[in-house]
Amino acid sequence: MLAMFVDFSQVRMLVLWIYLTWWSGAKGFVHRSYDVLKVWRERARFVEGKALDSGHFLPEEIPLEVYKELIQFYGDE
Repeated sequence: MLAMFVDFSQVRMLVLWIYLTWWSGAKGFVHRSYDVLKVWRERARFVEGKALDSGHFLPEEIPLEVYKELIQFYGDE
């Protein structure tokens, strides 16, 4: 997660729409270890997203589900 590598103490609140997806599979470290939306809502004003049942690289492992999430977030136009 970007939050692990950036010193956000010097960054103002991000004002942009962020849609996050992360893996929730059996080895899903991020899903087990963090409240992902809560972490990002401390740093950005508009955050949505959800865990998807997959392995590490979502677009390769579940491309249709990732596509559906992006279309739902951005719209189909």
